[in-house]
Amino acid sequence: AMTTVYDKFIVQNLGIPIYSVQGYSAIHRFLFALVIFAIAIIQRPNRGALRWNWFIPLVGIAWVAAELIYFFALESPEANVTYLSIFRRTSLVVGFALSVIFIGEKAVFIKSCIIGVIILSTILLLINP
Repeated sequence: AMTTVYDKFIVQNLGIPIYSVQGYSAIHRFLFALVIFAIAIIQRPNRGALRWNWFIPLVGIAWVAAELIYFFALESPEANVTYLSIFRRTSLVVGFALSVIFIGEKAVFIKSCIIGVIILSTILLLINP
């Protein structure tokens, strides 16, 4: 919720364009992933354990697109921070569904139950004013 409040502040009060905020966010996320990738390569004695997959850039593109939609919603002065924060966090459902369909996610039933609890708590937050 704090990041949503901060995002709303810099977009609405400071007047920074949403494309700039989203662009910096994507660059920071890319650099962070690059550092994690470098650490993983250095720490693994078997360098062949990491391999390229086309889902890597596709996930990045989907993440950037979802974040851009979030920033468009945040740009509205009537944007409710509570609802935006909740909807932003429940986007894990899409990522989980795609990982089940395309990557062969393991322990689907248990993870689905946990995600179901998250969705149920989200619904309760939305209907309870």
